[in-house]
Amino acid sequence: MDWLIFWGIIVSLTSSFAQSLGLSLQRLYYSHVQQRTRRKKYLGMGLFLGSNILGSAFRIATLPMILLAPLNAATLVFNALLASCLLHEPVCRQTQVGTCFVVLSSLMLSYVVVHHDDYFTAEELFQLLRSRSSQIFFFLQLGLVSLVIAAFAVCLRLREKIGRVYNTTSGLLLGFISGTLSAHCLLCSKIIAITITECVTSGEWDLLERPEPWQLLFLLVVMGPTHLVALTSSLSRLSPSVVYPFTFCTYSCTALVDGLVFLQRRMPPTDLTILFSSTLVLLYGVFLLSTRGEIEENPNAFYGQIITAQAHHLGEPPLLPFMDEIEDEEDTGDDSENGNENVRAENTAVPTGETVSSNA
Repeated sequence: MDWLIFWGIIVSLTSSFAQSLGLSLQRLYYSHVQQRTRRKKYLGMGLFLGSNILGSAFRIATLPMILLAPLNAATLVFNALLASCLLHEPVCRQTQVGTCFVVLSSLMLSYVVVHHDDYFTAEELFQLLRSRSSQIFFFLQLGLVSLVIAAFAVCLRLREKIGRVYNTTSGLLLGFISGTLSAHCLLCSKIIAITITECVTSGEWDLLERPEPWQLLFLLVVMGPTHLVALTSSLSRLSPSVVYPFTFCTYSCTALVDGLVFLQRRMPPTDLTILFSSTLVLLYGVFLLSTRGEIEENPNAFYGQIITAQAHHLGEPPLLPFMDEIEDEEDTGDDSENGNENVRAENTAVPTGETVSSNA
């Protein structure tokens, strides 16, 4: 299976690079107003969507779960590099240090993967799903998410009383929900991918007659859109420099617990120490990469919540492909409003001048 992990890493890094290239091409389209070509926009969108779908399907089917988090973080590294090459943004020291931390965490996790085989058959995974410990674990996770949703509902009702704290609190609660559901979506996708792979390689489709794959598919269909809605709502309340590290932290910790509890891993203390240390190193690297640029030092604001206009116009990498289009429309709207104000000022100034000349 070593060659499968090797090619899985290569395909995953290639797809991450293609996603970052697609985002950079779209940003290039929106930043060059005078030289816009729709070919560049559609090429970037096609690269982003195609590489995201194909790359995710391949790496979920071939790679261990604990390797997926640092490989997802590689997109941030490619975002920073392509922003420097294509958009001519300066490479700050924070980007270099964050990249080094992400690479270091990947090496540490690779050491753990080499010493612990992460491959299970579909039948073994179905048995784990039916085990009592797994059912208790998932009910506890469901209870935790339900408590967070209830806390968000309370926060929503009290938003007039809590004032400024509302955006920060509700944004973090939604980020927690998004990260937790994203990790569980990864687990469901992993089991479904292993089941389909075994059916294709063996030529026998008896596994698809079992109820477990369809139950997991139903959960995936429910949790996937919910995770995206929670992430989008969180981004409407907080800056991406806060939402992305916090959501990624929740996702990584939940995926780590899923791997240890659901897969019933037994690791020596040394490997557990390396595993948790690499997770902390990865989270710090993601924090550095996602908060690169100037951050306004406001003691009354949540750290990273307010980004200065200078850092914003230097070109922070967009988290979603449509964010630059929204910002471009807002800028155009501001310019048109300013232009209308200037026209009104000129129109009001003309009669005044005529009155003065006639009186003279």
